[in-house]
Amino acid sequence: MPVSDPTHEKYLELAAEVVARLKPGSMVLKTDCWNEAVGNCPFDCEHETVFLEINSSRLAEARARFPQSNFVHGDIRQIPFAPEYFHAVIDLSTNDHVPDPERAFAEYHRVLKPGGRLLLVTWFADIQVEPMELHEPSDRQYWFHPDEFLSALQKYFTIERTIPFPEMHNPDWLRGWPGNRWLQGFMCRKT
Repeated sequence: MPVSDPTHEKYLELAAEVVARLKPGSMVLKTDCWNEAVGNCPFDCEHETVFLEINSSRLAEARARFPQSNFVHGDIRQIPFAPEYFHAVIDLSTNDHVPDPERAFAEYHRVLKPGGRLLLVTWFADIQVEPMELHEPSDRQYWFHPDEFLSALQKYFTIERTIPFPEMHNPDWLRGWPGNRWLQGFMCRKT
């Protein structure tokens, strides 16, 4: 059964907004198959979409739910596609599961065509915090300081729009953790 909450609904709306701007037949890379594994395919569109996932069991779950879709095992820091292959990349909080998101930004830049679009959602914290282990030891949640993160992102992309997620500012599941943490989105274009 698909997950339904305001944050995931916003994810789906933002993904649909990105693909609506593309010409039919455009190539789209969607990173992290958590949404698909729980039954939320982010869009039904006229585009060729590749779903990239590093976690083998999550990849298998997503493939079982959406057998007609193109799922590929891979890492956002080493995307297994040729340069300038995609028209858009959709990263709905994948980048905050790697300790070095700049490597992912460089890869997104590499695989995007000139003028390609990036939808990026990430977690920020106003203090340095240790990563949190999630579902398994290899699945960690990192929180980035906005200044460092944005400096790295802007080496590769122009930020066209910032997207707030007010419902995800210090959410209940983070109660008791130090500092402020919040989810933020960015609509970007390859520079």
